[in-house]
Amino acid sequence: MGGAFRGDGRPRLEDPNDFVRLEVETALHRPDVRVIPLLVAGARMPDPHELPESVRALSRRNALELSDMRWRYDVGRLVSTLAELLEGPSVASEVAASAPDLPRPPAPLPRGRRRAAASSPPPLRSASPRRR
Repeated sequence: MGGAFRGDGRPRLEDPNDFVRLEVETALHRPDVRVIPLLVAGARMPDPHELPESVRALSRRNALELSDMRWRYDVGRLVSTLAELLEGPSVASEVAASAPDLPRPPAPLPRGRRRAAASSPPPLRSASPRRR
């Protein structure tokens, strides 16, 4: 959350009118909303003193990391956690067992490089046996 910066170089989190900050503040103050911090791209949970008072409770939450190296496992844990919160532990184990393979995120490109648009899709292979 603290990694996004405004045009002037200051963290967006410092702006009391930033929409993400407002959403997190609102969620933290509602008893019917569960806030689960997700850490991506090597992010870490901020220390309490790094956060504005209105979102400081976020630093006391258990976060889930979504790593490129463990993508399927980490997303599976997230899905299980959400299923357990919504339905209970027995449903969570059923969801985890029946979850389809989730695609891995694309590998990050070196700085300054852009992903080239595909000029045409790869040819499709027929599922039927070859005729002789």
